[in-house]
Amino acid sequence: MVGSTTDTTLPRRNVGAIDHLVLAYRDAESQSEARAQFSELLGVDDWDDLGELEEAGVRVFVSWSSGLELLAPTRANSMIERHLAERGEGVFSVVVGVSDLDAAVEHVRSSGGRAEYFPPPPRQVAARFAVAREALVGGLALVLGEFAPRAEATR
Repeated sequence: MVGSTTDTTLPRRNVGAIDHLVLAYRDAESQSEARAQFSELLGVDDWDDLGELEEAGVRVFVSWSSGLELLAPTRANSMIERHLAERGEGVFSVVVGVSDLDAAVEHVRSSGGRAEYFPPPPRQVAARFAVAREALVGGLALVLGEFAPRAEATR
């Protein structure tokens, strides 16, 4: 179908599928309540505690099977706390898997967007991450991740 959003002949430019949704909460209590609600309502029972990412000032829980990552700030003036002040609790970013992070970052930059690399989480769940900003719809942060296969990821 011409012009269809399901046209698969268009180039994907190294982008895989959406890997997971990242949600921000104002504090550890709200994060814990959200985790409990997702567990009760959706049957999510495989939360992985990635701990505190000191550089980002956040505490992270992720359920790979449900595609949910829950963040809460651990220090003042962290990027999560700034996001919460501007937008409140809810969607923080969408994580998209890519096969070649450097190529994806270069594409974002050459298209007029801005992309910054982040250090990986404390345990190897992805080879590398980059955040792509200003190349987004509606101001949503898009995170590009070059992921290690789930079976190889340390849990």
